[in-house]
Amino acid sequence: MNAIFKTTNNKRLILAGVLSLAWMVPAHAEVSLSNLLNSQQGTAILIIMVLTALVVILMGFTLYMLAQLKSIIFEKEGLKAEKKETAWDRFYVKYIAGRHVAVGRESEKLMDHEYDGIREMDHPMPPWLKYIFIGTVIFGAYYIAAYLVFDTGASQYDEYADQIEEARLIAAERMGDTEPITAETVALDQSSATLMAGKQIYDMSCSPCHAKDGGGTIGPNLTDEFWVHGGSISDIFRVIYDGVPESGMIPWNTQLSPQQIQNVTNYVLTLQDVEPANPKAPEGEKYILEEVEEEEESMDEEDAGEAIEEEMAAL
Repeated sequence: MNAIFKTTNNKRLILAGVLSLAWMVPAHAEVSLSNLLNSQQGTAILIIMVLTALVVILMGFTLYMLAQLKSIIFEKEGLKAEKKETAWDRFYVKYIAGRHVAVGRESEKLMDHEYDGIREMDHPMPPWLKYIFIGTVIFGAYYIAAYLVFDTGASQYDEYADQIEEARLIAAERMGDTEPITAETVALDQSSATLMAGKQIYDMSCSPCHAKDGGGTIGPNLTDEFWVHGGSISDIFRVIYDGVPESGMIPWNTQLSPQQIQNVTNYVLTLQDVEPANPKAPEGEKYILEEVEEEEESMDEEDAGEAIEEEMAAL
């Protein structure tokens, strides 16, 4: 009878069942559930795994019932079940639960003082709580030394700065050697790919205030020669990037990348050739892009002429 109810044997049987189930899982861990179900071999494996799990559960339940039966038999016959102390039992008592007084012997732990007929039992602190307390004391000593005495620990501000720098390096690596797109470096690009990408952004984000054809609704008309904040490509990029909060236009730099803002900026320039169905009245100052380009070209020619004259004089 004792051989059947040995606690160690029970544990070994349970462990063997669990290991048998665990052995099967890694062998097929890389196979997805859908792939298993779509093949006869996979279905068979799943059935075996389920049956193994059921057997393990049944074994555990059977051992539990046998243990209960053992207790009933020993109690009925007035016998005391022998129990061999294991390494886990010693660990549990020493580091987790501690030793407690047996039921019926609580009076041995009663302390001498009494208040209103209530007496206190001298129970020690549970080992797990004691070791947590000791750990907090050790951590507190380290924290004071690291952060307040020697200043070797990183503060929240230092960690935040490190994360920002790491993100900057990652962004720089992703960008490579390309120059970042800003209002000063935005490029005029009228390629079909750029205009198509810009139109998609415009239709989704800009048309509610400027209309699909650019004629303007809440926002100003984008098809005429009048601009509230300037009509150059840099001016348009800056307005989209920074927004105009006093007019109700949000800064789009939090929702669009610089490349996307450059795309939609180039698309907005193409609206100069559109005749809107219901154009809004002009706002701002007149700005003609062609005149500006001619002035810039003439200035470039003058600069080039001056450079040639200087070279000739030097010779």
